[in-house]
Amino acid sequence: MITFITMHELQSLTDQELGELYQLFTLLLSETEPHTPDHRRIRATLENIRNLLGQPRQRCIRRP
Repeated sequence: MITFITMHELQSLTDQELGELYQLFTLLLSETEPHTPDHRRIRATLENIRNLLGQPRQRCIRRP
């Protein structure tokens, strides 16, 4: 079962992390059957990632 990732959870990630997650979920989308719960959750998560990448936001600065 694939989990849905909310906007709130994604907001703490950097653009690079979002991009990597987007690639992963795009791959997962191609491996699931359309109209299944996993497929819908993946599509919703991809939409959330696209929304975050497309809007200006305060950058997270991670310190070691």
